[in-house]
Amino acid sequence: AAEVRAFDGVRLLVARAMAASPSFDLDQSNFREVAAVCSRLEGWPLAIELAASQLRSLTPAQLLETLDDRLALCSKDPATIARHTSLRAVIGWSWELCEPAARTLWQRASPFADGFDLDAARQVCSDERLPSEEIWRVMDSLVSNSILVATRGPSSLRFRFLETVRQFGREQLDLSAERVHYDRRHRDYFRSMTADAARAWDTAEQTASIRKIRAEKANITRALGWSLATPGEEEAGLEIAAHLRYHWAIDGSIRDG
Repeated sequence: AAEVRAFDGVRLLVARAMAASPSFDLDQSNFREVAAVCSRLEGWPLAIELAASQLRSLTPAQLLETLDDRLALCSKDPATIARHTSLRAVIGWSWELCEPAARTLWQRASPFADGFDLDAARQVCSDERLPSEEIWRVMDSLVSNSILVATRGPSSLRFRFLETVRQFGREQLDLSAERVHYDRRHRDYFRSMTADAARAWDTAEQTASIRKIRAEKANITRALGWSLATPGEEEAGLEIAAHLRYHWAIDGSIRDG
């Protein structure tokens, strides 16, 4: 066990497993299975984190068995699985283990670029199937399972998917009948934000508005790009560009504008 603990991947898995289940530890009874999990995932940190979160309810031996079953479905030669195949297999496995509400939020939040806050998730992702008051609980479960990453900003928590995880959720949304609907809701949320920013210019709210627009640059860029690339949505994209006229000219973004 002491020799196995010297490897970075094992230390990461143990740390994440202990965060999920404080009673977990690496010892002589489980070190072989822990080492095998890290080996099967070829040391990829994201894959290890996703797998480690399942040690709240599985033993290392059970985790290895279910992981082997999952990986075997993705390759004719499991002994030589490419790294990206291993990672996609673990992400798909995590998807299958999520409750339906968590899968729904994972899909619907995939249009966000470079993160979002709780208000954005409630505005964009909620409906009668996923009520606004349930969003926080579901986001918390995704954070607990290492699907979402939470970071504390100056005034609130911000959440983001690692890009591979976001892309997986996006693929699931693309396969559904809701893709355009949630792309449009994402765009409308940031169209409203940019309209508020235009109204706030030269008022007491200007500084706070500038900070918000800067923080959401990637999302606003995505909303603009989607609008201008989607037939029938171009006018909304032009509205966003017009709302940002002061920002383009004065806030150091004239080249973007």
